[in-house]
Amino acid sequence: MDRRDFLKKAGAATLLLSAGKVLSAAETVEDSVTPDGNVAEKKRRVPISRTADVVVCGGGPAGIGAAVEAARSGARVVLVEHAGFLGGTWTAGLLGVMLDHENKTGLMQELKQTLTERKWRNTKVWTDELFTFDVERMKLLLDELCAEHKIEVLLYTSVVAAVVDRGRITHVVTESKSGREAIAGEIFIDATGDGDVAALSGCGFDWGDADGHVQPISMLGLVTGARFEEIEDCVLWNGRKTRRASKRNLIAEIRRGGFEASYKMPCLFLLHDDLYALMATHQYGAKSISRDDLTRASIEGRREVHRIVDSLRSLGGRWEGLKLVATASQIGCREGRRIHGLYTVTEQDLVEGRRHEDAVCEVRYGVDVHSVHLESEGKGGSYTRGIKSKPYDIPLRALIARDVKGLMMVGRCISGDFIAHSSYRVNSNSVILGQSAGRVAATAVREHKAPQEIRFHYSQL
Repeated sequence: MDRRDFLKKAGAATLLLSAGKVLSAAETVEDSVTPDGNVAEKKRRVPISRTADVVVCGGGPAGIGAAVEAARSGARVVLVEHAGFLGGTWTAGLLGVMLDHENKTGLMQELKQTLTERKWRNTKVWTDELFTFDVERMKLLLDELCAEHKIEVLLYTSVVAAVVDRGRITHVVTESKSGREAIAGEIFIDATGDGDVAALSGCGFDWGDADGHVQPISMLGLVTGARFEEIEDCVLWNGRKTRRASKRNLIAEIRRGGFEASYKMPCLFLLHDDLYALMATHQYGAKSISRDDLTRASIEGRREVHRIVDSLRSLGGRWEGLKLVATASQIGCREGRRIHGLYTVTEQDLVEGRRHEDAVCEVRYGVDVHSVHLESEGKGGSYTRGIKSKPYDIPLRALIARDVKGLMMVGRCISGDFIAHSSYRVNSNSVILGQSAGRVAATAVREHKAPQEIRFHYSQL
């Protein structure tokens, strides 16, 4: 979808700033059913409830990084999150695993240290590149971080519109139990994962591969009741040495229980003591920006997680006590909009291991494209697609929106192509991208400059 088509569809929801410090709809209409069968709403006056230096939309790993670093850098920060808690994929998604974390410092190192000191992470076995933790405790830790840095957190709040005045974003409009409100800011950071704020602002974006296909999404579950010593051959631990074997063993056990899982390389992560995260489903053809697709995938995925646990428990023996504690409140989406920025990270960046003076994150995670079709799943194809990547930098320019001023993106919605995105999308990179953007945004506000005018390198973190 190009920018012009998107704006046509979103035009009815576009809001403009009025002289009375409120926002009003662009057209004055009465509530009515239009001749084409749609509903026309009355003009609404939306109060500006808050003003901040930096407004961060999305409270997942990227948004937390952005909000904390912006606050530490002296900015007044508002953090908007649609769920009832922070953490995104870590908590709502139940993915209590930090990927590509080993070379990360800054906030990533602080989070890991605190989780370790408080015994809120797995210390039972060495998991090498997989840093696993208790997802419920992570919620508490993120609440503490925001309170410590006086970040105003708005939970149960969704961004539904953006105001762009002379090419610059000036407000976001939210909906919550408190009604429809507007938040004014100097710099806005889109950490929604799907680039919702950027899209509402009229930014151009790319979607999926060259044919529009997207990677599958996954419903995770928390399970308990199995002793690690008895199922260790099916658990991801001991690093890369046993990764493939553990996945093959787990799918074999699920099949032995009489069920065929949609994901042929399922994973069990030991999070804490005898608590595990189970990632064993693939829901295909679902777009993360489609309510209907997400609904279908969530219902299918939840049902499948239950059937997988039931099949394992039916084997008795070491699986006899296996229990499903919860399924994720937010299904895990690997893809979303890739917003057009001042620079696009490409496959060639990975292959060449490109470096940049304005680097905001170094990525060491390889290409990881899950099968885009059910027919291809489990046929032996490599998720790397044969692409050998080197450690590479993401430049600040990839975090700055091309089409709208005052807007930055962090997490998986930054500017990149399909292959590059499959590498940088993992959560530890999101934290550092957020932290870098938070520092740059706060500095830009303080110095009255555009983000691209700020000299920055992630080593400063």
